[in-house]
Amino acid sequence: MLNKSDKHLMYLLILGIVLPLLDTTLVNVALTVINREFNSDLTYSQWIISSYGLAAVCTVPLAAFLTESIGTKRVWLIGLMLFCSGILLAGLSAALGWLITARIMQGAATGLMLPTMQIIVVQSVGAEKTRSALAMMSVPTVIAPIIAPLIAGLILDYYSWQWLFWLQMPLCILAWILSWIHLPDYHPTNQSKADISGLLMIISALCLTVYNLNHFQTFYNGLGIGGGLLIGLLFYYHQKKKAEAAINLNLFHILHFRYQISLLFQSSLLYYGGIVFYPILFIQSGLPAITVGGLLALQGIGTLISRQMLAKLSTRYTDHQILIFCSGLTLISSLILALPLAINTISITALLMLLRGYGLGILTILPMSNLYQGLEKKQIAHASVISRMVIYLAASLAAVIVSIGLTLSSSTIHFIFALVILWGLFGEKNRNNSNNEFK
Repeated sequence: MLNKSDKHLMYLLILGIVLPLLDTTLVNVALTVINREFNSDLTYSQWIISSYGLAAVCTVPLAAFLTESIGTKRVWLIGLMLFCSGILLAGLSAALGWLITARIMQGAATGLMLPTMQIIVVQSVGAEKTRSALAMMSVPTVIAPIIAPLIAGLILDYYSWQWLFWLQMPLCILAWILSWIHLPDYHPTNQSKADISGLLMIISALCLTVYNLNHFQTFYNGLGIGGGLLIGLLFYYHQKKKAEAAINLNLFHILHFRYQISLLFQSSLLYYGGIVFYPILFIQSGLPAITVGGLLALQGIGTLISRQMLAKLSTRYTDHQILIFCSGLTLISSLILALPLAINTISITALLMLLRGYGLGILTILPMSNLYQGLEKKQIAHASVISRMVIYLAASLAAVIVSIGLTLSSSTIHFIFALVILWGLFGEKNRNNSNNEFK
């Protein structure tokens, strides 16, 4: 269990990490208003969102090298300062180009802060308490998307869209000051030269792959994805020859790590695929927008409940039992949602979304918390960065799967969800080997 000092640290990190979570949802809600004010083409204004995500993906690989070179506290403070600067520029933006530049700054800060947060958590509380810490840290990831649209709606009704950014400034400044005073400083562990060529390769591979997955429409996007994967393969062979590579992919030689990353990828596919797919399904079924929002909020509430129960469940059941139960719960609820009767009966749909959220809440946090077991201290930063890269790739791939599946039928998406869950369940046969290797 987390002690008082651990909880204080978690509250401090939550104060910082809630900023990008709120900001993303606030801007999504305000996109139409911003587009109308700048009188811009919608395709161009979409870069307000796309540039943010792409910048975040590009800076994630930098987190491992920077935290090892200048320390986690400095990287966290740099991330917060960059995010504050982006907020300031966004609030002052008089042209769409300036706003997109500001969003790139915010995205870059987010890409640094998310893996750095994980590194700080694991280094501070230890691998044995990481599960409780990450469960606590996950609370704002569920609450922010629920309350942010309400905040955005109120602000846009009475004030200009710039206030969406100005109101974040006090919180950002407070987070920076408190982090500067109270955040523990872990000294750099790597004094070797930067693997510049490796960083350029892995960043190029990620950007090409994620961008073309998110904009997958033509043959050229397929070429872009292929190019990204090819550069990624080149980086794999490059890092095998380097003593201190930008990202240590040799972690995949550890069976336990490989197994947990696989589970994280599968659960992320299900989670982000559902975020894209179910709003479309519900709207096509004739449900009003407010009902759709409520159903998605119920999935978030289910996620929140299960993550807060995880520590208690872990004392009574094994990870294997928890994983089987939550996989089964997610599978059954997802399959029943494919039935017309379920969609047409709002109470059944609400219950199923709650149960699906409960199952996914644990399926996404369990592999993340188990990831660090048995790793050396110098491997923590690389494991954190790899986990974030996997989540971004899974989210992008999920959007592509849903868009392609919808051209066939909604049943295709449910079938794919079921296959992903079964993939995870059959993968359980490797768990005993994974545990034996760890022991």
